[in-house]
Amino acid sequence: MYFDWDNQLLMLTAAAAARLIRLEQAVLHGPGLGFAVCVDEDVVYGGALWTSLSSVPYPGIVIDVYPAHNGQPLPILLGYPLGFYDELEDLRYEETLRTVLEYTELLASRP
Repeated sequence: MYFDWDNQLLMLTAAAAARLIRLEQAVLHGPGLGFAVCVDEDVVYGGALWTSLSSVPYPGIVIDVYPAHNGQPLPILLGYPLGFYDELEDLRYEETLRTVLEYTELLASRP
């Protein structure tokens, strides 16, 4: 597992991707599944697991689970569809999160 900070891509292990694929039906047929990115007990940001197969928009941070089918990294997007919610505050680049990713050696891309 690793995280590409610059492109906001999450690469999962094969086992984690398989578990996420099993959740995809709930994501596709519902309002997505909520998640929170936390550092210690503090929530950095929240959002929803979503799929690029959906025609339903979402005005917040989404993790597109569909690429897990092909073993591809999962994009973390600012709204779905991309470009519709550019006015949202983008908390994906919170420095505290970057520090934790560096500490845990999960950060794949360094400037």
